[in-house]
Amino acid sequence: MRKNEKKNVWKKIAAGMLAISFGGSLMACGISDSADLNGNGDGSQTGATTESAYLAMDINPSVELLIEDGKVVSVNGVNDDADTLLAGEVFVGLTAEEAAEKMVELSELLGYLNASNTSVKITVAADDEAYAQEVEKDAKAGAEKGSELADVNSNPRSADNRQCKKLKEENPTLYKNLTPAKVRVIEAIMRYDETMTFEIGVKMKMSELTELLAKYVESYGEMVGDELEKQFGEKLAEARLEKERRIAEIYGEEYLALWEKVQALKAKVREIERAAENLEISAEHAAQIAELLNIADITVLEENGVVTVDAIDEYIDKFLDDDFLSGALESVYEAIEEAVETIVELYDEDEYVLTEAELAAIAEIWGEAVDVDDLEALEEFVKQQEKALKDLFDSIQLTDEQKAQIEALHGEIKGAFDKVREDMKTEIQNKKKEFEDKKKDRLEQHGGNGAHSGGEAEGGVPGGGFGGK
Repeated sequence: MRKNEKKNVWKKIAAGMLAISFGGSLMACGISDSADLNGNGDGSQTGATTESAYLAMDINPSVELLIEDGKVVSVNGVNDDADTLLAGEVFVGLTAEEAAEKMVELSELLGYLNASNTSVKITVAADDEAYAQEVEKDAKAGAEKGSELADVNSNPRSADNRQCKKLKEENPTLYKNLTPAKVRVIEAIMRYDETMTFEIGVKMKMSELTELLAKYVESYGEMVGDELEKQFGEKLAEARLEKERRIAEIYGEEYLALWEKVQALKAKVREIERAAENLEISAEHAAQIAELLNIADITVLEENGVVTVDAIDEYIDKFLDDDFLSGALESVYEAIEEAVETIVELYDEDEYVLTEAELAAIAEIWGEAVDVDDLEALEEFVKQQEKALKDLFDSIQLTDEQKAQIEALHGEIKGAFDKVREDMKTEIQNKKKEFEDKKKDRLEQHGGNGAHSGGEAEGGVPGGGFGGK
């Protein structure tokens, strides 16, 4: 869909919606991602000597880049399509503008950016507002140079926007300065670290978050592909959990018994959370959303045959950006999006009602029925048990011999991680080749000549740290 075609689509929608009066405007969180990005939650500046920024580009593929002093220092593919796009490419050492231009060119060359998928979403987060605006401006300019197909915008992703709004409603003081962009960075860390939470992340500077993300991705540096990253993460988690179990044994039978129950409960909660993350929208609500968006064929909102929250977010992010609208049309757009979001919010994962089977499994783990009805209440119960576990931990006095045993165990975890990586080296190399072959196939399919493959960027190194691409 070209830019003028997108305008025409919106004019048709607007013509049918001008008479409808929805209250309010875009969500409170829907501010520019480059506004108030100090990351401290208190408006203070970091005083850091190195200017750094997180830059995400969403075309499907989705790619994350870390920018320091105007140059790309790390790059990470968020999904398998991104790993295919990045195979054999070097972005380290490029400016934000050069990297964005190259990303868009490659996306068109490989067929990801096409007449039916023109949206290029730019998300930037940094401690310094002026630097964030500079990086965003450069990235937008580069993306626009990359292809005339590109509809470039910096509107927040629907899911980030909704999460930001929800957190602000829950705790206006804590999340006062939270932005959709910072939500995205925190969630990026959550992909690697299950202990990261919004409550922790919002108190950190943006530079601290990006540094932490870079370190996590570097530890996964040779991993490519969603499935392989998942396997790697699970093996590392197993190694970490085994070390913690052995420490729990040193703290005695009472502590070990409670620790095992809490760990089993947390595992069950994660399983339930995955089930609640992307719920199917009911037929009635799906029809209402389709009518709001002036969609005749509801299958365009489907994901694997059903209408889901993620599928709706993806549709809105791809096709319903308002950078080119003004006046009455912009007001109509805001009203439509808010009406859609009101329906989608009914499927908030925290409101997920636990099934009888899930409640029975929880009771079996805990040894008795737990008085909870929904996921949010269950998560609160787990927090209470974690606090009880910590209180018991703090109350136990260890002997010098026990302290020495624990110190030795702390040193074992690095060796365990190294063994996991070593065991998976062959799989890693096979997966890399698979993505390189897939890229060649796409280039042949879409008439590309592979002009961007290989080579080193000026001042850079092959691959880069943020995922080793």
